[in-house]
Amino acid sequence: MELRIDFYGKEKIAIQMGFSGRYPFPENETSELFLFTCFTLRQLHNLGQHPVPQALAGFLVSDTYISKAFQNNRGLPKGSELISALRYYAVAVVAKSKGPEASYSVNKMLSKEMEYNDAIMEALDSNIIAKVPKLVEHAGKGDKSFEVTLPPFLLKMNGFGIFSQDTSHHSFHSVISLIHFLELKHPNDQNYQAHLIAAAKNCGTAYIFKLITGDQVALAKEIIDSLGIS
Repeated sequence: MELRIDFYGKEKIAIQMGFSGRYPFPENETSELFLFTCFTLRQLHNLGQHPVPQALAGFLVSDTYISKAFQNNRGLPKGSELISALRYYAVAVVAKSKGPEASYSVNKMLSKEMEYNDAIMEALDSNIIAKVPKLVEHAGKGDKSFEVTLPPFLLKMNGFGIFSQDTSHHSFHSVISLIHFLELKHPNDQNYQAHLIAAAKNCGTAYIFKLITGDQVALAKEIIDSLGIS
């Protein structure tokens, strides 16, 4: 199972997927969703706790934002909207499962954790979110790339220096572009799109509730199994 994502600057991105064998699912759409989930969890885990992964998780938990991506609307909301969407989603989940008192505490905690000044949010918007790469055909090795192989789960980052300023941008847009790529691969399959949205939401949920451990494969398999499509 392989995934390769090549960036040609910040303007263009190309994605390739390949499958061999039956690990851990047959060679069908389920394997694609599993690979997407593993990759998304790893990117969120690697990015850590700051505005870029929080904005990405906010995108992932929102059906509306992903649906717009399905409609080939490549414009993205501002970072403040994405982070607010993540916070409100987490509060709603806690309110439903543990009641209003617990949700109030979570809202207060997240409001403090996700409070950023205008300069940080402007940098997030202008340097990361607004620079949406165009999905193109593969044209050879990119300036920078992500390579994933399974099993075992290995993510190789090519062209990134230790202090590369492109890491956050490319990690953020690799996940969103992968969603767009998979939708284009299954343009009229509403069931597949529903499963992709659900897998994405589960990844965002795992991030906000700090459930992503070093073993992303086990969590990804749990997420795919919960969709009932394997």
